Amino acid sequence: MPWFHIHRPIDTTKLSRDPDEAQKIRDDKLMHSRISLHLATQLLSQGRWAMDQARRVNLPTLIAYGRSDAMIDTSACHHLAIRMGDHASEASWPEMQHDLLHDLDRQQVIEHLIAWLDETYPRESDDPV
Repeated sequence: MPWFHIHRPIDTTKLSRDPDEAQKIRDDKLMHSRISLHLATQLLSQGRWAMDQARRVNLPTLIAYGRSDAMIDTSACHHLAIRMGDHASEASWPEMQHDLLHDLDRQQVIEHLIAWLDETYPRESDDPV
């Protein structure tokens, strides 16, 4: 039944604590709340595959998530970072929801991302900013 679709209204309060951002999501004509059974099962199986293959990742990876994210298993993010070992950097924020770049404390996330990029991929002194 891969053609079967699951429809569940989106609770925008689970995406962002910023009421303006939540309203933008609700107003977005391209936003929908359907997922095929096939895609849902693939997301689960590929997530398991990613966990199983995590040790093979050999490039720096930032795993960032909100610890109040009700849409994902935040412990899976933590376990992925553990399995990836030295290649993973884990960053989480206690109050943040699913959409880190559109949540109330987004500036903290942006600053962390910039710092991680600068540390992980330092620029040459003559590189333009």
